[in-house]
Amino acid sequence: MKKGILLFITLIMYCLIMQSCKYSFKGTSIDPDVETFYVSVFDIKVLNAPPTIGQDFSNKLTEKIQRESRLNLSDTDPDISFEGALTRFEVTEPSPEAGERIAFNRLNVNVVVDFLDKDREDEIWSQQFSYFSDFSTSQNLLDVQEELLEDIYDQLVEDVFNKAFTNW
Repeated sequence: MKKGILLFITLIMYCLIMQSCKYSFKGTSIDPDVETFYVSVFDIKVLNAPPTIGQDFSNKLTEKIQRESRLNLSDTDPDISFEGALTRFEVTEPSPEAGERIAFNRLNVNVVVDFLDKDREDEIWSQQFSYFSDFSTSQNLLDVQEELLEDIYDQLVEDVFNKAFTNW
């Protein structure tokens, strides 16, 4: 009987401690006072980018935060917000080593993210994030662009999320 009571008390203490911490099992570190967030549509600062790239990136970031945090989306006075711009959308050919031929092109995408916290000025930051995806020189960019961008968005969103919520 005493073992059962001791186990019950231990379980309750553990739950209380975990509830008061700002850490979750996913490794996020979100202040308990932060309840809402908003992601603005990202500006497009490059001419050759697809016209929906800013909206698409914003949607992906919003979905990740909703899926992997306890925060609620709110466009009215959010506790934290993300805004920024896509600053690079460029296809390059990586430099070959001596005697090699390049068989792929590289789509490079950069995004500048401004993280705003309405209550904590020391938590405000701005950072550039970059990622790329390679595709065969025999492929047309327009034919593979959607798939490449999905890979790039996944990594960029992961990097932004980690910077904002896991003290990366």
